[in-house]
Amino acid sequence: MLSYYDRGKQYPKLGMDIINSTIGSVLLPAFSELQDDRKKMKDLAERGLKNIMFVVAPALAFLFVFADSLTILILTEKWLPSVIFMRLCCITFFFWPFHTTNLQVITACGRSDVFLTLEIIKKVQAVIVIAITYRFGVVTMVAAGAAMGFVSMIENAWYNGRLIQYPPWRQLWDVAPTTLVTIAVSAASYFITRPIGNLWGRTIAGAFIFGILYLLVSYFIRLVPAEIIQIIRKTLKHA
Repeated sequence: MLSYYDRGKQYPKLGMDIINSTIGSVLLPAFSELQDDRKKMKDLAERGLKNIMFVVAPALAFLFVFADSLTILILTEKWLPSVIFMRLCCITFFFWPFHTTNLQVITACGRSDVFLTLEIIKKVQAVIVIAITYRFGVVTMVAAGAAMGFVSMIENAWYNGRLIQYPPWRQLWDVAPTTLVTIAVSAASYFITRPIGNLWGRTIAGAFIFGILYLLVSYFIRLVPAEIIQIIRKTLKHA
């Protein structure tokens, strides 16, 4: 079971580690420069979170929906029991951009005491969750960990409600459109591609349909962040 969990966690975590390191190297210096202007810090945190989630949400959703096909193609059928862990980890890592953004704000404002307190609280909670759920199996423990990801997000964001006037409910509201579009596109991609018998065909068609639908819907409802539009335009211009 540990091997299945490790394999299931591997691919969602790989992408999130890259994104987290990028977020940390960009946002912390930017927040530090604005630490005396809390309004600008709030605006930057809002834009950053929207931009990050515009990329993270569909990437994790695609892994979630096509976890079984990807597992067979990459790892072979003997690793199919890891699919449930991959999907649970996708839910867990969905909240990582919230954690990183909020903790970067707290660090930039010089509140290492708050940072330490939050980390202690979360570690204690993790021990309690493990103590309660271990008797029910690894899947239950990982599912509880996914639920704790949401709880930790609330805790990390709660202090920023006072620090920069950006409370957790507002953060969730800001990413709600992206989340709803991602869910709708995921469902459509799943039902459209399920009849395809060939795994390679299903996965490639799923990636194509998912990507096209997500970008089209996001474009027509003006969900694409301005910064991402600028990057796309610069890329096309120099292509």
